[in-house]
Amino acid sequence: MRLLAMGSLIRNHPIVGSILLEADKDVLRYVRRVEVDSREDNVFNFKIRLHLNDNPYLENKMVMKDFHLTASAPFCRVTNLKFKKNMLEKYKFLDKRRSSRSFIGYKSLFAWLLDNRTPRKDEIAHYIRFDIQLNPMFYFRNRPTQLEGYVKKKCNHAKDFPEMPAKKERMKKKKRGGRRNYYRKPVTKKKTTPRESDEDEQEEADEREPQEAMGMKE
Repeated sequence: MRLLAMGSLIRNHPIVGSILLEADKDVLRYVRRVEVDSREDNVFNFKIRLHLNDNPYLENKMVMKDFHLTASAPFCRVTNLKFKKNMLEKYKFLDKRRSSRSFIGYKSLFAWLLDNRTPRKDEIAHYIRFDIQLNPMFYFRNRPTQLEGYVKKKCNHAKDFPEMPAKKERMKKKKRGGRRNYYRKPVTKKKTTPRESDEDEQEEADEREPQEAMGMKE
């Protein structure tokens, strides 16, 4: 479990910060810390918590997205946001519809907080968990800069989100060209050379000669 310093890390990230609206930035000023709680036994199960100070926008002291991959839905549980009086009108954009204006697909940060999609498809959760959490000092300043003696860690998407076994099997079948019946032996024709063909015809002629001679005697 790692604690991140305030909402400035989210604002300064080039990808996550690109979807922030002014209303998001107003609330992020009151974020005390961002907490990422991961389970080592299952890479798909983790929680992202935003702890808030007293603010004029939300009654919530903590906002959470809980990713829990199971055999049945829901795969993600989200906090029910409780807005203070006359604040809900300002946040009418908080719907679950995705936007084509942002290449990451969300209208705002709080629209992401209300979305309960699977963790494999959640780009923002991926960046918070495997980029912002691993490089807090890199995004702490107003502008992401390379600090002296500090090496930015890179996230490995293939390792962080391993493919499911069923999908791997489907990809193997697709590469092989679909399903095949490996129990049926293919029928192959025997290839004969011109010399072998002439010898077979000669043997058949030798067999017919005695039979024709016997017919003439009768």
